[in-house]
Amino acid sequence: MVFVGIGSLLQLALLVRALVRCIAERYSVGAIGAVARLSLLVGGVGGVAMSYFASATGSGRPSPALSLMTIAAVVLGPIVSFTVLWMAHRRRANVPAAQEERLGRPFDVWLPVALLDAAYVAITVFVNVMANPFR
Repeated sequence: MVFVGIGSLLQLALLVRALVRCIAERYSVGAIGAVARLSLLVGGVGGVAMSYFASATGSGRPSPALSLMTIAAVVLGPIVSFTVLWMAHRRRANVPAAQEERLGRPFDVWLPVALLDAAYVAITVFVNVMANPFR
């Protein structure tokens, strides 16, 4: 649980950085993606925390809404990050060299976010395969 918290704090810091930089660069797709990804991160962490505390205190099973919110955050979060990264890459492709550095700044900001999401997806797939490898 500690590693999830550290990863979530790192993701939060990277997303706030991406939001600020995308607003400064006037890249609306990146800013909207950062807000969407931040809301998914907060919703997912909130769902996991409330589910954990509901089961730890013995107050019963967590509600299906919390589980649905967590699953939505786990699935949609990386999709949003990878989509914004791809769109930022397409934005800087086929532009004159004088504009390439300026138009490539959103890509440079979103790359760490997408790498962290890629690592999360790889770890999640690996853990699920190792939990039951013969299914």
